[in-house]
Amino acid sequence: MPNAITIAMHAAHITTVWSRRQNHGAVYTAKELEKLFRMSMRAAAEPLLLLGWSRRREFSKRSGRKRLTTRWYPPGVIPPPIPRGRPRIDLLEILMA
Repeated sequence: MPNAITIAMHAAHITTVWSRRQNHGAVYTAKELEKLFRMSMRAAAEPLLLLGWSRRREFSKRSGRKRLTTRWYPPGVIPPPIPRGRPRIDLLEILMA
């Protein structure tokens, strides 16, 4: 568990890099943030949460397998609602295919 000084140093680094950036995206993956901040997500996760970022973990199907992906949303960006229940079935789309 990192101490408060380490977390503060990481938060300062993240804030500095973020403020220098010209175009801000709406959603980032962990790999994009690791490349942007040049630190591992293990070290950056707690400072990002303290700075107001929100994290959403979702399952996605890629190549027939379920994968857990983590998406990070910067402060001020509201994450889309999580889909609940069964997906809607469009009969016309099924019949026309």
